[in-house]
Amino acid sequence: MHNINFLFTQTARKDPDTLSILDGAITIFKRTNSHQWQCRFKLDSGSWHQASAGSDQMAEATTRALAIYESLRVKVTAGLVIKNKKIKRLALEQLDILAAQVACTKGLHTYKDFKYVVEHYLISFFWPVSNH
Repeated sequence: MHNINFLFTQTARKDPDTLSILDGAITIFKRTNSHQWQCRFKLDSGSWHQASAGSDQMAEATTRALAIYESLRVKVTAGLVIKNKKIKRLALEQLDILAAQVACTKGLHTYKDFKYVVEHYLISFFWPVSNH
């Protein structure tokens, strides 16, 4: 009986968990406990980027990974921002802009109000200063 089982074993065809395309420039992989494919690659700027390919099918994930790679290469070449900024960084940049506007304008009280709101409400609410 053992020999019969050996002859008729069912081996399920399984996709590899990692795949390299474009001569190793892009690595497509699956995380543990995830059905979605991910892609990882190094940009011309030297930084690594990782994104979800948004598909559980390897062929579709490969196509999407290539699209992500090419669109980010264009953004890096054009000098555009790739990663999203944190709200704290945006608030601090806005404070710098408002400070410059307050310094160079006369009588526009709204800029002073905006600056006050960002400093006293937005920043103090999200990043309270500890008094320890």
